[in-house]
Amino acid sequence: MRLRIGFIAACWLLSTLPTAATDITGTIVGSVTDAQNKPVAKATVTFTNTDQNVVVRTVETNDEGQYSAPLLPIGHYSVTVEMTGFRKATQAGIELNVSDHLTINFHLTVGQLEEQVTVQAEAMQVDLQSPTSAGLISGTQIRELSLNNRNYIQLVALMPGVATGFSSDQPEIGVTSFTGLSNQANLAINGNRPTQNNWTI
Repeated sequence: MRLRIGFIAACWLLSTLPTAATDITGTIVGSVTDAQNKPVAKATVTFTNTDQNVVVRTVETNDEGQYSAPLLPIGHYSVTVEMTGFRKATQAGIELNVSDHLTINFHLTVGQLEEQVTVQAEAMQVDLQSPTSAGLISGTQIRELSLNNRNYIQLVALMPGVATGFSSDQPEIGVTSFTGLSNQANLAINGNRPTQNNWTI
């Protein structure tokens, strides 16, 4: 009986490993077109992690000029597109966070490959691939914003669409309140009940 339970537990653990791996990656997709907005096929797209100064991935555009790079490790990136007869194009300052699906499009101009056009990415990058509402609380916010009881869950209230029952003098720390009841974080996200939230650490 113990052997059977152990086998089931091992199978369950192995089945969760691929999911855990995807939780710390993101995806960058996009299109490459010329000055007439025609797709550029077989262009080389290079993804460089600027935090480590390492080329992480190199792909080619398809016949429709589309490219996709899933499962990229999170971090800061520059994306470079090269194609014979066009100037090399680079977009830098791309911040890839967990589960991001960023869209980075390129418009190539005619010229020598040795010539280069570099564009700095916008500070706020929008996920155009998914209709799901999402937000990210930065490390700077976690370190520098004051919390009256060191409860990091309070930071979720910074996101749009979040209603909270936090009071200004919430004294409890830990899982039990001073009344002996469960110390719950009542967050209603996009109109849902607080009991419908799913927390993943």
